[in-house]
Amino acid sequence: MGQSPPLPMMAPQIDGLKSPADFWTAMGNQLRASFTVTVTICVQILPEVTGPFVSTTQARLGVGGTVPGDHEFRIAGRVLAGGTGDPIGGAQVLLVETNRTVETNALGRFSFGLLSSGNYTLAVTHAAFADQSKAIVVPGASPTDYDVEMVP
Repeated sequence: MGQSPPLPMMAPQIDGLKSPADFWTAMGNQLRASFTVTVTICVQILPEVTGPFVSTTQARLGVGGTVPGDHEFRIAGRVLAGGTGDPIGGAQVLLVETNRTVETNALGRFSFGLLSSGNYTLAVTHAAFADQSKAIVVPGASPTDYDVEMVP
């Protein structure tokens, strides 16, 4: 699984355990060679969307979703070739205000999750097209609010 950026792997000493011998003594065993390894991995928080294409979904946080203002949104859009409307796969889509980047799939689709309502900027790049920026508002009013057209 390609982690981006590459994540660190360390072998630190655990604060509460002054030496590995303390662990083996507490377990009632003889002293054995040991070390501690800490590995950081990327875990996808929201599942990949596999159903029909939806441009905005909303989650309400709090007890029964009754806390005003505590809403999180997931947005999805498409990167299309201007004029033809063909999808552009492999485009890099940056959500400027959060500094998060995703790559479009073969259908030109992308998504970002865990966003608060507000104004954002999408910055899209692809080697075969001119860079494109688009101001968006979350939540959007129509299914095409997050679509971006690029020109060669």
